[in-house]
Amino acid sequence: MAEPRRRLTVAWLTCLTWAASLAACAAQDWGSPAGTPASPAPATPAGNASASTWVPPPSDTAAKDRPRLFLTAEVLTALRERARGNAPSWVALRARCDDYADAQVAYPDGADYPSKGNIGEGYQGQGYFGPLLELSLCHQVLRTVDANRATVYARKALEVLDKMSEKDGPHAVPMERDSVYGIRFFGAGMAIAYDWLHAVMSPEQRRRIDDAVQRWIEVYEKRGFGRDHPQGNYFAGYYATKALSALGSESSESTDANERWRDFFERVHQKSVAPFYAAHLAGGGWPEGWGYGTLASLNMSLPAWAARTAKDVDLVRAGFTYPVDQAKYLFHFSWPNRRTLDDRGTIHASDTPSAFDPALAYGAWGFASMWKDPIAPAFHRFAREVKEAAGGPPTFLEPLVGMLLWDEQGADAPFDDQPRAYLAKGMQTVAMRSSWRKDAVWASFSAGPYVNNPDSGEMLFDQGSLSVVRGDRPLLAYAPTRLVKGSKDGARVENQVYAALFGDKAERALFNVFYAKPPDGPRPGQIANVSAKTSVGVFEDREPFVVVRGDRLEETYRPGTVAAWTRQIAFFRPSLFVLDDRTEAANGRADQWLAFHLSQRPHVTHHARVDAGDADDYGGALIPLLPRGAKTTTVDIFGVHKVWRAEIRPPAKARTQRWCTVFDASASPQDVAAPSLVAFTEGKARGALLRRKDAAYVYVAAPDEANRIEGAFAYTVPTAALHVIADVPPNASYALLAQGRTVRAVPDGENGTKMQASAQGILAFRVSEDGKIEPVP
Repeated sequence: MAEPRRRLTVAWLTCLTWAASLAACAAQDWGSPAGTPASPAPATPAGNASASTWVPPPSDTAAKDRPRLFLTAEVLTALRERARGNAPSWVALRARCDDYADAQVAYPDGADYPSKGNIGEGYQGQGYFGPLLELSLCHQVLRTVDANRATVYARKALEVLDKMSEKDGPHAVPMERDSVYGIRFFGAGMAIAYDWLHAVMSPEQRRRIDDAVQRWIEVYEKRGFGRDHPQGNYFAGYYATKALSALGSESSESTDANERWRDFFERVHQKSVAPFYAAHLAGGGWPEGWGYGTLASLNMSLPAWAARTAKDVDLVRAGFTYPVDQAKYLFHFSWPNRRTLDDRGTIHASDTPSAFDPALAYGAWGFASMWKDPIAPAFHRFAREVKEAAGGPPTFLEPLVGMLLWDEQGADAPFDDQPRAYLAKGMQTVAMRSSWRKDAVWASFSAGPYVNNPDSGEMLFDQGSLSVVRGDRPLLAYAPTRLVKGSKDGARVENQVYAALFGDKAERALFNVFYAKPPDGPRPGQIANVSAKTSVGVFEDREPFVVVRGDRLEETYRPGTVAAWTRQIAFFRPSLFVLDDRTEAANGRADQWLAFHLSQRPHVTHHARVDAGDADDYGGALIPLLPRGAKTTTVDIFGVHKVWRAEIRPPAKARTQRWCTVFDASASPQDVAAPSLVAFTEGKARGALLRRKDAAYVYVAAPDEANRIEGAFAYTVPTAALHVIADVPPNASYALLAQGRTVRAVPDGENGTKMQASAQGILAFRVSEDGKIEPVP
């Protein structure tokens, strides 16, 4: 399979090559909300509304059933009630609209970023998108409440539409620029505004806007990037534009409305998007990363809502559950601090590269509530905490989405009793945490095929990797994102990250995975293999622990490097992780290593233990147990003192290796567990004992030469402990007996405590000081 082709916009290259200020680069849109939005303000007069002589054209027959997109009579009634009560979401939206009421609007060939309060194209249409839809929504909310102010908002929105829809001459936007990137802003924005402003547009204006939207669709379908793959931020902009245009153009001057809907529904949605998302995005997520994911996931969700309001067609109940699944995903894949999301994928340089945008939380709650998902009340409270943690002025999309999809008075419930681990079955990613406290330990593990558009490469190449965070402090970091965090040198380092991942000699060694570099052979690292059968083969969450295993990870690698790799992880709450790796290199003479990226300066101590950070700034510890005699070296990535890689190498080269590595995310070095290998007195297995002052944990798994523990086995551990035995036959019955410090397990035995393995092949029990065995439910 061909390796992914990384796409770079001219604007991004300009930022990096010419060392432009990060503030200027941050104003660009890299597929996600950006820029410096206006702050909420008290109610103020909207421009010169009272002196306005502009009068909307009279409504005609075609406008009687408007709006069709989202704003049903019930929704508008609720929005107007919130406006009368000066709800925070309305205050924030109205402040934006008031800022724009007297704005000067530039053509696409004019100033992209005019002075505050004025409107320019921004990055390929982002500068138009927000003001256009905010003004249009303000108009709809106030249309029957404050006609003068509504008129001013509509007039300004129409002026933005006029500038966006210029067809010919120097003012016309170059649609093919950057492979039709702008469809997400120009196409989707005009499609929604066409419906929301329909009653105040003349027939000529409607035809102009409708034609402009259709030109965007036609150009994208011919030459747009990612037009043949249903997963990607480009395609998401097209998907939204195609659907919203088809639904919004009905009952209007458009003569081909039925054909537009049929093409969207039958070809785009049913034959492409719905089956792909059912297979690869069930459970939510956005594989490109949350820099792209906020806007893109919204674009993939809005058509389901529009189909309900415009045609009473329920795409979610028909099987497209992605809009509703997103709340579950965001719940679990957020860091404990509520400010940050799982930072995998492409994230561009900024002070907070993977910030949890409140707009994303608001939208997820809106869709969950709309379809009456049981998680909605708990997620409502969670979304409030996300906003509180974010602080600061509203983000790019926040006022619009906050008014449209959020309700401050929505049903609210605690979320402390929500599950603490979650498998997103589509992307094959797992999130797990010790608790829902803000200082909890959290981790994410990914073991799935490449599901983003492989020509894009935005998903990056990290299958089998683990990230570990305590509160807001990473122990085991996602290196590409951590490296570009911060304004001092983020843009320069981003260029180095790009070269390390996509350059001619790139070994893609920035991930917490296994590497094998054959002598005079192919480069190590993973590729965008969409055909890989890589998956989460085991996922089991019980109160004190989680066990998860990634299977067939070798299928994500460049051919000729890795012949086999499975990674099994046991997470002992609150802070211990045992990584059990079985690897086979394609070449026995290959340089092999496990790479782990730490966010604090490492200190190698006794018994090869690596402490991340000093005692007063402590991230946790890494302790290798297998292979015996392994050598650990550390590297300051790019010499920028942001991420350090610990490389663990076996003492001798061999085709197959067994590795056992312990991570402890404790808050102080004194609390770190002391790990050791378990001694077996009967049968064949591998195991680790982890001892703390107040607790002990035992992990047992299959021997090196087999994938299952066969027959009876026994081992000795010098303490009372929680025992987790993996890799036994699923649902098998055992008799367990503790004599002294020796634990013996006999399949179908008669003497001892009877216990049945789970369907995942796991036995879990506690052994007390007096030898009593208590199963873990």
